[in-house]
Amino acid sequence: MQKSTLTSMKEQQAAKNRAFQRFMLFRYSIALFFFANCYWLIQLWFQKSWLLAFPLILLVFWVMASAEQMALYGRKNISLRLTSRASLVQIVTNIGLCLAVGIGFGKQLFPVFSDRPATWLVLIGLLLIGLGILAFNRKRIEQIKINRDPYYLRFQNIIYHT
Repeated sequence: MQKSTLTSMKEQQAAKNRAFQRFMLFRYSIALFFFANCYWLIQLWFQKSWLLAFPLILLVFWVMASAEQMALYGRKNISLRLTSRASLVQIVTNIGLCLAVGIGFGKQLFPVFSDRPATWLVLIGLLLIGLGILAFNRKRIEQIKINRDPYYLRFQNIIYHT
């Protein structure tokens, strides 16, 4: 193999890797929400609660979003439809959980937590942090749709200024 061909292949691979970095936030967020929902599912599973349908449905959405993320490697046409949908479903769920815990349904939804106001405040705080992460993800999805995200702009700067 010629040296120029090898160099060209390395450059193409580096370009693919840099382009894929645009989605790193989503990959970490998907893992976070996937495992948080797994933990919630396990709690409800041991309590034999019908409410386990909620985390189970969320897990399906996050698995589909994860598959979408893996399919993005090397693609030029970017679609974050499943990631966007999973984020939206999680946002609606987190808002609903905040409200449900706030009006006294925390013990049914999270049976392993102690039934004390401080516990529920911490849980609501965690749900609100999750909402913040999800809002940031939604903003980044919109930026990616119009190629205005920081990684894309940095990538374009590297391409056109080397």
